[in-house]
Amino acid sequence: MNSTQQTKLSKAEWNAIEATISDDEKEVLMMIIAGYDDVNIKHNKNVSLLGYAKIEKNKTTEKFIYTKFFKPRIAEIQQTRVRKNRKVHSGMY
Repeated sequence: MNSTQQTKLSKAEWNAIEATISDDEKEVLMMIIAGYDDVNIKHNKNVSLLGYAKIEKNKTTEKFIYTKFFKPRIAEIQQTRVRKNRKVHSGMY
């Protein structure tokens, strides 16, 4: 028999080499296919804080969440950065 001759795979052989695609891989493949026509395609499957808490999105709710949780933390980060910058610049002069 010629070693270059191809033979048809049996069902067992085909199933042994065939790999299943995970749901995450399917999402990526679908995005690639959709991106063929729309190069600016975006998809975010993460749930927002409002979506997770099942709260209606409006300006009042967003402002409350920002001032209650994010604003103090942002101010703290800014102060830390200002202090670090002062230390760096004070050593230079």
